Amino acid sequence: AGQALPPVLNCAAAPPLTMGALLQASGRDWAYGPARPGVVPVATLEVARLQALCPLPPATPEGLIAELAEVLR
Repeated sequence: AGQALPPVLNCAAAPPLTMGALLQASGRDWAYGPARPGVVPVATLEVARLQALCPLPPATPEGLIAELAEVLR
């Protein structure tokens, strides 16, 4: 609406993915540990407004790991 964007934007894609799915897609060995007090069990970002401005294809664990690998090249 005529305002400048902030210097950093936090973007996300739908649907929400678990960290476990991302670790599995990356081929990492991992396992859930015991539940600990104070750990946030779920954190997601609302992306409806972003999707209205810039529709993105659905996120997949494999797709995000592939994008990360490309960025880290």
